[in-house]
Amino acid sequence: MMTPERFEEVAGSIDYHLNKLYNLQYDLHDFKSTMRDYVNSERKELLWEISQLRSMVSRLEMELQKRGLPKNEEYETQYRELKDQINNIPQAVNPENICNTQELKELLAERILTLVVGQDLKGLNFLDYGCGENLVIKNCNAEIAVGYDIKNNEGVVTDFKEVKKNQYDLILMHDVLDHIEGMTPVDALKQAKSVLKGNGKIIVKNHPWCSRHGGHLYEQINKAYLHLIFDERELVRIGGYQSTPNQRVIDPINQYAEWFDKAGFDVLGMQINESPVEDYFLQPSHARNRLLTYWGNNESKMIKNMEIEFIEYTLKIKKQAIF
Repeated sequence: MMTPERFEEVAGSIDYHLNKLYNLQYDLHDFKSTMRDYVNSERKELLWEISQLRSMVSRLEMELQKRGLPKNEEYETQYRELKDQINNIPQAVNPENICNTQELKELLAERILTLVVGQDLKGLNFLDYGCGENLVIKNCNAEIAVGYDIKNNEGVVTDFKEVKKNQYDLILMHDVLDHIEGMTPVDALKQAKSVLKGNGKIIVKNHPWCSRHGGHLYEQINKAYLHLIFDERELVRIGGYQSTPNQRVIDPINQYAEWFDKAGFDVLGMQINESPVEDYFLQPSHARNRLLTYWGNNESKMIKNMEIEFIEYTLKIKKQAIF
């Protein structure tokens, strides 16, 4: 049985806890009010930041429009239309000429020796600068034959100090300068010049970016000028396509002449390989508009440079540069 003393004790305890709950009610009310004010304040701050961001985006869109760039929705519409037309784009190269087997690569190496080098190398020191898989060296009959490349393949020299152990009568730079990595084309030419005999020659075959297959995409998707019509991000969006590293040359003849001059070479001979630009790229379209931007909307200049597939040069050291 509860005694009067125990009853008083329990009653006092109940009053104590009721007072605590009563006070907690006000504390919770104050907390709720504070949190509401905080949330409203943060919401206002967030809305203000969003309005500022929208204002910035609006100003950016206006600036882009002033410079002839489309709004995002216009861009996406244009991109989708271009993508839908891919199947109609002419081929970049004849599929029979794509070297996707070892046999075809070896055949190409033989053709390079016959058609590009075009001379008997017997008794000469020969350097293939940027030799790739070293197939040209494996097929030549030079007195000393060295294949140099930054990528390590069988028989390839990757340290230029080893290359410098010899001086060379003839150096081949086949499809190298436009895809050079780790240095400029001028520096590569100077490096080659450092191991060239005073009366030696360099044979250069350049593959300009503005050519129909300048991005080397044809093994992934064989469509002409696709690397010019779409940028790198768009090519990835379309199908994970990726161009080779490339010097973005859109005026090959003048650009190459500048490289050779800065490196200390005279041009002994030049041969241009061209192919016509199909009407597809000359008819009014988003593709044509994108291509024209590279040449300042000058169509004749665009066609002239897009027609170039390769340019072959024979170089010698300038007389004043011989040392």
